[in-house]
Amino acid sequence: MCGGPELIFQDDPEKADPRFQDASTRRKFIRKVYSILSLQLAATMAIIACFVYIDEIKEYLNAEKSPWVLYIAMGVQIGVMIALSCCEKPRRLFPLNIILLSVYTLVQGLFLGILSIYLTKDEILVSVGITAVIFFVLTIFAMQSRFDFTTMWVLPLVLGVVLLGLGIAAWLTNIKWLHLAYCGFGIVAFSVYILIDTQMMIGGKARKLTISPEDYIYCCLSLYIDVTTMLMYVMSIMRGVRE
Repeated sequence: MCGGPELIFQDDPEKADPRFQDASTRRKFIRKVYSILSLQLAATMAIIACFVYIDEIKEYLNAEKSPWVLYIAMGVQIGVMIALSCCEKPRRLFPLNIILLSVYTLVQGLFLGILSIYLTKDEILVSVGITAVIFFVLTIFAMQSRFDFTTMWVLPLVLGVVLLGLGIAAWLTNIKWLHLAYCGFGIVAFSVYILIDTQMMIGGKARKLTISPEDYIYCCLSLYIDVTTMLMYVMSIMRGVRE
């Protein structure tokens, strides 16, 4: 069965899901999501460390010498993302959902590892630190804010279109400041995505839309993409400023 995650309308009694109204159920769901996300991020950091400290990996998987690795990884990544985002069975069927999420994590870690080749150890640590602080602050803000970001469906679409346009322009023109602007805007865009995804996960009466507890894998995937993509942009800025 194909389809996106199950959305629960908290402000509509007829569409509201009683399973998610229970506070203990919601807390278990949130703990499960952040536990899996923590494992994903730990695995990603381990992969980056391999690229930083193991010269054989750094030499063999260099993007300039082995571009085919990137193409294969990109194809796998897109396929897994579509399966987990658009198809209910692979997203909810255990252990298939965990396997697919692990594959996506490994591939994303590979991309970040290849990018880390072009940075110093200090730049990598600073990039990880900046991303961690931004994610922590945004998560706390999303949980405590009374403003409902789940109703802002148009804003993510607009940000995505503008980001795509900037990315194409930066790639075609190869202008340094435009590339930096693209990365900076990417950080802003994915900050908004973190706010929306976090509030859709935590739910509550103040949120119009939440995600079904059965779609915990989708929440893990969304937040993981948000954090790691933001890390990519921060690392790219670090590299661009140095060069």
